[in-house]
Amino acid sequence: MEAAADTGKKMIYRFLGNSGLRVSVLSFGTWLNAHDPKQEEAVIACIKASWDNGVNFFDTAEIYGTGVSETILGKGLKALGVRRSDYVVASKYIKCGNGENDKMLGAKHLYEGVLETLKRMELDYLDVIFAHRPDF
Repeated sequence: MEAAADTGKKMIYRFLGNSGLRVSVLSFGTWLNAHDPKQEEAVIACIKASWDNGVNFFDTAEIYGTGVSETILGKGLKALGVRRSDYVVASKYIKCGNGENDKMLGAKHLYEGVLETLKRMELDYLDVIFAHRPDF
């Protein structure tokens, strides 16, 4: 077990598969809480509280609020004022839009979806990209 940054609280960290990334056993996800722009201030406060308690793994998806959750998460991460290398960001892809190439896990959608995520979050890279659902 490792101590969380500057809080004296404890957080457990584990390897994420065989990626070499060490992530907190609890993550901050944006499925239910971060796609309403009226809640942005509260969500950013929750991101800060999570960080203060040792959470270093933040998860979102392009479809949550059709990108709004990514924008809010990006603002929250920026508000932390820490190095980008100190936290892990994951996003998930399957469908976001109505165009023929805006859905499923085709290379074009993944490439363009990640570029759009990076713009919304104001980040240079994502640490983890997940398939949100199987693409049969």
